[in-house]
Amino acid sequence: MAAFVLGGASLLLAGCDPAPRQQEKAAPAARRASGSFTILHTNDIHGRHQPFAVAPGNATAQTGDPGRPPSSFELAGTVGGFAHLATAIARARAQRGAANVLLVDGGDTFGDDLLGNLTRGEAVIRLMNALGYQFMALGNHDFEYTSARTQELQQLAHFPMRGANVTDKATGQPFLGDPTTVITAGGVRVGLLALAYHNTHLTGNPTNTQDLAFGSGLEAARRCLPALRSRADVVVVVSHQGTRVDEQAGPRGAWHRPHRRRALPRPHHAPAPHWLNVDSAGAVRRGRARPPRCGCRRAGLRKWRGGPTLWATEYPADPAVARLVDSLRAPHRARLEEVIATATGRIGRHYKSASPFDQLAGELLREATGAEPGLPARRGLRRIIEPGPITREMLYTLLPHPPRW
Repeated sequence: MAAFVLGGASLLLAGCDPAPRQQEKAAPAARRASGSFTILHTNDIHGRHQPFAVAPGNATAQTGDPGRPPSSFELAGTVGGFAHLATAIARARAQRGAANVLLVDGGDTFGDDLLGNLTRGEAVIRLMNALGYQFMALGNHDFEYTSARTQELQQLAHFPMRGANVTDKATGQPFLGDPTTVITAGGVRVGLLALAYHNTHLTGNPTNTQDLAFGSGLEAARRCLPALRSRADVVVVVSHQGTRVDEQAGPRGAWHRPHRRRALPRPHHAPAPHWLNVDSAGAVRRGRARPPRCGCRRAGLRKWRGGPTLWATEYPADPAVARLVDSLRAPHRARLEEVIATATGRIGRHYKSASPFDQLAGELLREATGAEPGLPARRGLRRIIEPGPITREMLYTLLPHPPRW
């Protein structure tokens, strides 16, 4: 279930001041910097561009893993949607100053929603452009329209989409270009580094990425960070690799780690002196991290907030973005909103267990093909359906990762 979390994937804030004395002389601005900045981050949107209904007892995101408590919504209502996310972002920029706010995404962004798949990711990119995203790490599901289409989407995007551990087999160069950038925010030079999922080629159709090589994100980070840290006061690593890999990272800082979809109630201080920060999937919440003022000898987060849930009643839709959503849906509206069934009862969201819908879908596949299908329970239902008409769009998002065409 994708929603809107302005909060986290994997953010790594690495040292405010370069360690070597000679490097301090080469970059005196690092000593003089005294500002602070705010990072807004989303992850695992999976193409979800519209608000959707939620209620207590239904999973917010990944839940049910051993050792993890269940995570569900505390109230019944409507959450998410790019138009409501736009309002949350605008408020943060107004409160902090637009020049002091960074907006990044941790990947798994384009597809799984019917409109996203019908436009092969274009609808989501246009919405991200409208909200002013500045950087994105590529997730494993961002290659499912082929790597060539990912390149086309980069041409549409007003922000870099990168992965330091993704290389073009023909050239040996990073896919789509330099996986780092430096943006000044709050008077601080913020270095951004993107890491993709190292097993991307094993999680989808291998022909979609046959021209690419996916390597270790840790090795890529250790290769890229020294040069980036020489250009920046603070380094933020936007990583789609997952918690266990990010915890092994050596550089000081805070990682924004997508791919895992359950929000952490607070930053996780890994064994190495850096912070791990993650938020729930599908842009349901807005996350925020505020690094400390520079001049400190060790980097760390001054303040971290998982971000409020984007309830539609608390974050009214931004009119301009709502019109953009409507215009993107217009050419496909008949197909999106075609009523194809009726729900006589509530179909709740499941993540780690086989729901009645999972079982029905498996039975239909078995009857149609004669095979014995196995639906992975760990992906479960990705949305909730209330009693009443079921549109093609609603049914489409019940399945974990619908087929592409």
